[in-house]
Amino acid sequence: MVVMTATVAGQVIVVVVLVVLVLVVVVELILMVTVVDGREFGCGNDRGRMMVVVVMTEIVVIV
Repeated sequence: MVVMTATVAGQVIVVVVLVVLVLVVVVELILMVTVVDGREFGCGNDRGRMMVVVVMTEIVVIV
């Protein structure tokens, strides 16, 4: 029973991580499309980098 629950929990964690990574890629693509030139919006690229860093830290915390 313990082994079964462990494998199921591991599969769930893997699925969650994959979904989060896909969402991160989608968000990055949206940022790239909407903020074509970061200089127009003033430090738009920095904001995007901060978002990526926050998402990555969230992934690490979840894992």
